[in-house]
Amino acid sequence: MTSSAATHWPPIEIPSAIRDIHLKQDASGALDLADSSIGVADRRQLPGVTYAALLDQIRHRLLDCPVPASLRIQLGTDLSFRAERYRCRDGVMTALRRMPVAVPDLSELSLPHLWADLFRTEELCQGGLILVVAPTGSGKSVTLASIGASRLRRFGGYMTTIEDPIEMPLHGWFGRGKCVQTEIDPGADPALAYVSAIRTALRAYPTSPDGGTILLFGEVRDQASAAEVLRAANQGHLVLTTLHGSTIESALRRLIAMATRDLGQAQAQDLAASALRLIVTQSLHIDPQGQGWAAGKISGSLLYSSGRNLP
Repeated sequence: MTSSAATHWPPIEIPSAIRDIHLKQDASGALDLADSSIGVADRRQLPGVTYAALLDQIRHRLLDCPVPASLRIQLGTDLSFRAERYRCRDGVMTALRRMPVAVPDLSELSLPHLWADLFRTEELCQGGLILVVAPTGSGKSVTLASIGASRLRRFGGYMTTIEDPIEMPLHGWFGRGKCVQTEIDPGADPALAYVSAIRTALRAYPTSPDGGTILLFGEVRDQASAAEVLRAANQGHLVLTTLHGSTIESALRRLIAMATRDLGQAQAQDLAASALRLIVTQSLHIDPQGQGWAAGKISGSLLYSSGRNLP
């Protein structure tokens, strides 16, 4: 679900240091800042006019929005949030995570040595699986979007995204490559919706002899989508996806365990082994003195397979 800004709303400027805003909604529908901590907005950081305008626009976007819900809120052209709405003892909470307004190139990210080169290698044009593993708030979505956009600029081709909700601004052209972003219907059964979306994407943008067809699947969350992701990555598509976790070994075990229900353990292991090209675990450290994307220092582990020795 995406909530877009109306053209008559005035622009809002929020300090770049503010990444998260937590709002509380009472029974009357009134919104107020709920809490603050490191990286979370403190009301004192926002001028009174900005604070009032922010609450007014957010309240308008949340009209008729169900609870719970995940959605993207766009305020003008330069301010975007991923929103999670949920109930608590005091009422309805809305957690807003600030999202980038543009997708960075891999060269703009502070990645470990050789990561960017491997993410851009031509060998990956023939398909396979790239898995980015990290806890919540560690920059998985940014890394994944940057990989996809950078590969489109370099090799052309097509990329389809399947997201819930749409997060990064990927829809459109990147050099000779084009991305089509799609969003899961929030009212549909998640497991069925994800599987249907994957199959639709594979039919709409099949692989070509030259390769270069990408499927960006926001996050593997259930058993059915885990199986479909492994199937797609073995059919010539380069599949980019994320998984919550902390180590390469635990992420692989979890992916195989989720896919086992639909595929059986032996086939799930075989498909994972033949599809896997890159798996990274990453952590994000924000340098308060840094500027732009360089302020986010990414560290972690990487496992790479060219797939050359596979039958």
